[in-house]
Amino acid sequence: MATGRRGASRRRWLIPLVAVLVICSAPCALARLQGWYFQPFPQIIGQNCGRALNNYDPDQAALCLWRAYTACRAATLVYISQGVDSRSTSAITVQPKAGGCAVTDVIQGANRIFPTNIVPAPVLTHQCAGMRQQNGGLLLSRCGGKSVDYYLPPRPTEQIGHVCGVIDNQYATPYALASDAVGEQATVTGIEDCFWQAYVSCARPSTLVMNARAMLPRNANADAFATHNLVAQDSPGSCALTDTVVERDAPNTQSRVTYTCASLAHAAGGGLVARACGAEGDLTIPPAPPLST
Repeated sequence: MATGRRGASRRRWLIPLVAVLVICSAPCALARLQGWYFQPFPQIIGQNCGRALNNYDPDQAALCLWRAYTACRAATLVYISQGVDSRSTSAITVQPKAGGCAVTDVIQGANRIFPTNIVPAPVLTHQCAGMRQQNGGLLLSRCGGKSVDYYLPPRPTEQIGHVCGVIDNQYATPYALASDAVGEQATVTGIEDCFWQAYVSCARPSTLVMNARAMLPRNANADAFATHNLVAQDSPGSCALTDTVVERDAPNTQSRVTYTCASLAHAAGGGLVARACGAEGDLTIPPAPPLST
């Protein structure tokens, strides 16, 4: 009889436990993936200089970090190195330590499991010997006790003021994809609205970047693509709109030309259109795909 009571008691707590595990399996797995295994990463120490992605620096975060380093005051920049199927996130911190200015790189890699799941790797901490400016960017020297240098490239000169985001159309899809400087999901709608508001108010210079393989001439190299850097900024009596187009036909071959556009408007089918941009005519910034706004 005692055995029967113990079995019934075990079943009473085992059934709820199994239910919790079943209910929690998907959400908890998602929380583990999206919450970076519940680790408080990245941690901001001192001044928050902001975030940068590859050669996309929305608000001059690298300059903020450099100024903090030269003054040796605590500050952190979050740098995202974004690839097609992988990503690494670095929290680069400078702070006074032992009579000098310490540079720390806390980094976490991640691999993307198609289409949206992200599997993060363990967080690693590297001490760097120092930091210096190089070719317009920042070079972190001898990180991790090894002769390994890390380079943060400079912001392209075509990008002026606040960068609303990057819309990627390089795979010739009918819609654009977007990712922002924090390495999190950004929406095409959000990026376009940011740029539209910047154009309408003309309160501060702003840039929208669009990569577009499909907009190159038909005889272009298969690996070629163009980057459109649309800039809205104050001009006497109006808000000036320009498009600086950088075309790359090979890794080390590129051309650059700037067009002055007449105006920016909402396109009939969604998205934006920069009208009468010199020799390139009207430039359409595609709308977001369904369910991605």
